[in-house]
Amino acid sequence: MKIPHPLFLKYTVLTLFILLLAGSLIYYQERMLFCDASHMTLRILNTGQLLIGEYRYGSFITHLVPFFGNKLHWSLPTIVLWYSLSFNLFYLAVCLLLLFVFRNPALGLLMAFYYTLFAGDTYFWTNNEIHQAIAWMFLLFGLVLHFRQRRYAFGWHVLLFLPLAFLSLFTHPLMLIVVPFLWTFFITDACSNPYRSKEAVVLSMALMLIIVAKYRVIQYSGYDAPRARHATHFSLADIGTGIRSEMSLTFFRRLLTHYYFVPFLFFAGLYTAVKHRRYRKLAMVLAFSLAYYQAMALTFKDFVPFYMESEWMPFTLIGAALFVFETAPRMQPRNLLLLTIFILGTRLVYMGAAAEKFTARKEWLFGVLQKMKQQDLHKGYLYRDEALKALLIADWALPAESLLASALKGDHPNLTFCVDTRENMNKRVTGNRKEIIDSFGPLSGNELNRFYFAIDTTSGYSLVLPAVEKETAGINKHP
Repeated sequence: MKIPHPLFLKYTVLTLFILLLAGSLIYYQERMLFCDASHMTLRILNTGQLLIGEYRYGSFITHLVPFFGNKLHWSLPTIVLWYSLSFNLFYLAVCLLLLFVFRNPALGLLMAFYYTLFAGDTYFWTNNEIHQAIAWMFLLFGLVLHFRQRRYAFGWHVLLFLPLAFLSLFTHPLMLIVVPFLWTFFITDACSNPYRSKEAVVLSMALMLIIVAKYRVIQYSGYDAPRARHATHFSLADIGTGIRSEMSLTFFRRLLTHYYFVPFLFFAGLYTAVKHRRYRKLAMVLAFSLAYYQAMALTFKDFVPFYMESEWMPFTLIGAALFVFETAPRMQPRNLLLLTIFILGTRLVYMGAAAEKFTARKEWLFGVLQKMKQQDLHKGYLYRDEALKALLIADWALPAESLLASALKGDHPNLTFCVDTRENMNKRVTGNRKEIIDSFGPLSGNELNRFYFAIDTTSGYSLVLPAVEKETAGINKHP
């Protein structure tokens, strides 16, 4: 069924993605000086190559800014700013295609729900490839559903379908659940299926081959392989352990306190499906919901908000599908519009509230760099404690974050520091003064792009003292 009178809904969804883009401008330092973004920026600028990790090929789209910025010798602040923008520019571009080329406001609404309903802390963690995978997938299904109009031959459609399916499925392992769900959801419904029977069979077989290929490739991935194994090789005892895990318990608790629109839309959709006897879709949603939950429970034991929010975001597509495609078309247009504005507006408030901790983290980072300048230190380290661990959220990329922040400030030479336990720090700090500590090992000064970075090769690492005072989140001093 189609959403009635979609004009205002279209512009509501479009406004959301424009506001998310504006946030990527306002908070560009908070986003780019956090974890993977800094690590990726440093690696791409230093190597001059696109950085495609774990066979997640669709992520190339967001690496284009630092890659071409390096080739064109853009200034570092320009690269960092546009790198932050590039993620949301991509999502905005996909949204525009869904709304105004494919003319599918329902897909636009589902996409809006994906990028908001679980998003809080994770808005500031840009580099989880699941978000790019989802954007490629929405392009894929926009193309699929638009084919009902038959404006071009099926052969041309296949040529467009295959690369989008490849990018969708290969860019993140969780797409092995989400893409089959939506494909089955649409193809088994006579109202949405755009294909003749033979065409549907051909494309289904093509999707299956890509899925099998992705699953095989995962086995060679150092990061994805153990997680995939947890989700696919388990016992009844493992299921029970997963259900009782901290991740699972925290997830259900936060469904009531943070992500309450997800169960609301989920049960509203189930009610509509039962009322209108959409039993096939109902069974499909329940089965895939259980499969997704079980995969999460078997794979993850802890709930770190910025990370787990992004891992749960694809569940939105399963949980909200019945609402978007069954409930929403039966609602009064005015009520649907007001509900959508309320939901999306509330979620934007949650993202804005999450900004405080990332701003505090950024200010602490620049504060440590200032203390190092006062002490005439170019390479430093701090010992981790519980208060510092809470403030930093994640500290593995601090060497890259601090080097990038120092370069953004125009320090010559650039300053860099790391945070770790006393035991680990003794192992990481070496006597080679021509190296700096990087996120996953030492980095030689010769490996740095000298157009952007310059380190001190005459001094070693020293403990940063005294503590940097920061009145935030109940944390006053860090050793």
